[in-house]
Amino acid sequence: MLKIGEISNRFIAVGEPDELLALKAKGWLYLSKRGEARTSKIERVVPFVEACTGSAFEKVKSYLDNRAAAVADSVAASVDINVPAPEGLEYRDYQKAGIAFMAARWGSLNADVPRLGKTIQTLGVVNLLPVVKKRRRVLAVVPANAKIGWKREAEKWLVHDMSVGYCEGDHNPDTDFLIINFEILIRHYDYLCSIEWDVVISDETHKLGNPKSNRTKIVFGKQLKGKKRDQKIGARHHFICLTGTPVFTRPSQLFPMIERLDKEGLGSNWYSFIYKYCGAKKTPFGLDYTGSSNEEELQFEMRKSFMVRREKNDVIDEIPPLRETVYLPKAGLTRLLATERSAFQNNLDKLIGMLNEGNDEQLTAVTMDDIGMVENKGAEARKELALRKVDMVIDFIEDLLLSEKKVIVFYHHREPLEKFYNHFDPKIIARVYGGMTTKTREAERVRFQEDDECRIIVGNLQSMSEAIELSASDVVVFAEFARAVPSEYDQAEERPWLPTKTTPIASYRLVIEDSIESDLVDVLTERQERIDRIMGQRFL
Repeated sequence: MLKIGEISNRFIAVGEPDELLALKAKGWLYLSKRGEARTSKIERVVPFVEACTGSAFEKVKSYLDNRAAAVADSVAASVDINVPAPEGLEYRDYQKAGIAFMAARWGSLNADVPRLGKTIQTLGVVNLLPVVKKRRRVLAVVPANAKIGWKREAEKWLVHDMSVGYCEGDHNPDTDFLIINFEILIRHYDYLCSIEWDVVISDETHKLGNPKSNRTKIVFGKQLKGKKRDQKIGARHHFICLTGTPVFTRPSQLFPMIERLDKEGLGSNWYSFIYKYCGAKKTPFGLDYTGSSNEEELQFEMRKSFMVRREKNDVIDEIPPLRETVYLPKAGLTRLLATERSAFQNNLDKLIGMLNEGNDEQLTAVTMDDIGMVENKGAEARKELALRKVDMVIDFIEDLLLSEKKVIVFYHHREPLEKFYNHFDPKIIARVYGGMTTKTREAERVRFQEDDECRIIVGNLQSMSEAIELSASDVVVFAEFARAVPSEYDQAEERPWLPTKTTPIASYRLVIEDSIESDLVDVLTERQERIDRIMGQRFL
């Protein structure tokens, strides 16, 4: 029977040979002639705490108690802290806890699972900055499709008198709160390095796993080839990383961030890190560090030092409902958008008026194509935009699948739906569209519901928004808007719902910035929220 004792800060185990071999597999030194195994590292003893006796047990118990206390802050769902917020807005308790965790550190990672409000928590940290006479300067580095969302949230939540803007192409607004996407960092590098930033924010930091890429070097303050040694982006008060999908399966991709956030700790030595947490081993082709090892210990060390992460179950009663419009970048589509707007403009005001009046009977008979039939240019422009948009929708869905188990996607036109569908391996995607037999439609639904490998179902709004249960998911994505009938989207949002569910449904609306769709979705969402407030719909 395995027993573990302690002598002079060294743990010694005795027992049957197969028990000692199991310890050897965990990194212990196995002395077969002595019939014992030894280690000086308490982390290797923790899995065998039940076999510990005397001082060995007391040391391991004390270690576990201290470890639990250190991790508590990183999973806290509430904390006693007063965080300034604009009138009429308030933070949820777990968001206050996240704000307190980040505000107490220069470098932090908020790795809350999606839909817990990492952006709001980060803006809460900015709101805690003391008021000073000089300008406060904040830099947010985000994916291109998140720029407008960040701008809107900043304008909504910031309590300091700060101007907010984002870089587009070569344009660089001189705003207090500046938002820029990864792809154009190099264009604005000299300007970004010339500012003394109070806070630097890196959103979706899992995209910065390649230490050799310029975007990774720029965000994490590494020297670029041909630039001055001291030319780098820095943060006076806080450097905040955000991601709901830290890559624990490939810890090597975390190192650029860890090196920045915890330079004296986990990030102090690359080789020590990869041998301990990446299963590094020598091969005929060089050093292989693409694996993972000691995952639990890595998570503990990150939580202890700089990471706050709450799962849905930690804050299930507080998870906010979500109906979010995601504005996809218009780069390269300016001329097409101008053609679309020209064709639609004459009838657009009338359609928005119908929406505001709540005239569903008239709206049901009108599609976006109907109101843009000026020499057929509107329909052609819309079709081309829908097809050009598919690649951006795919990028969004692939990111979403890093954190969500299954996703429901709605289209209107068949051609973009097919282009979207054909991008994926047929094993992971199902589809429902008009003209399918009832048997085939049901087979696709069941595959999505019951097959763990099938993670996406895509369908026409008219074919998949009624009388079909898709409760295996709690995420709905609208990739195209062809009709402005609120009830149709309400019905579509209900597809994942079951009375037994405790997690609210998340609804994402993907529209291209400055498109006709974006105008209509703004009005459509406002009207839906107005109806929900009146009717007390469970979505809100």
